[in-house]
Amino acid sequence: MEKLAYKPGYWFVKEFIYPKYADSSNALKGVKRAFAPDFAVPGGILDESMYAWLIYSKFGLHLPHYRLEEMMRSAGIELSRQTLSSGCVKAAEALRPLYELIRQEIIKRGIIFADETPVKMLDPGAGKTKKTYIWVYACKGGLMEVPCPECDGDGWFIEPGPDKTSSCTNCQGDGDIDPESCSVCNGKKVITCPYCNGTGEIPDKK
Repeated sequence: MEKLAYKPGYWFVKEFIYPKYADSSNALKGVKRAFAPDFAVPGGILDESMYAWLIYSKFGLHLPHYRLEEMMRSAGIELSRQTLSSGCVKAAEALRPLYELIRQEIIKRGIIFADETPVKMLDPGAGKTKKTYIWVYACKGGLMEVPCPECDGDGWFIEPGPDKTSSCTNCQGDGDIDPESCSVCNGKKVITCPYCNGTGEIPDKK
């Protein structure tokens, strides 16, 4: 089996060899062959490294498929833009479980940040480009964190006791000092946890 692969600066053919073995003393045992690797994208002629290059070139460098097609042709590789487009779709489907996991983790967070970047995209048949967008979402704290053991992930203290003793002493937990809100707790009646700085999470040391 052969697949087109990529390393920074050049393309090459990766060959997969599956040895076959047979017992010459007993033909009834048949022929044994090693199992094929568990490819991220089953079938096809592209290696995972090619899918990574396609995604980076298309969505990171914003290079259209016809330019990628010309780049490869200049290196002696004939690969149509239709094949490149199909490769991007297959790579996206292979990465969908990772996308869903990240999406679920972001939605769990109390605060979500978003960035919108306009991108010009060719409009087939119209002879011009149209304005499209790329959205990036991020959340506070990051994904590799665990609930703060001091405040149980609350980010602040509210219950009195040996582990939660920081109800605001400036306003005595009322949240107000006539005639304005307490300047220490901003009317929240509680003090931010100094261990996690109010995020409710600490870095996972695993």
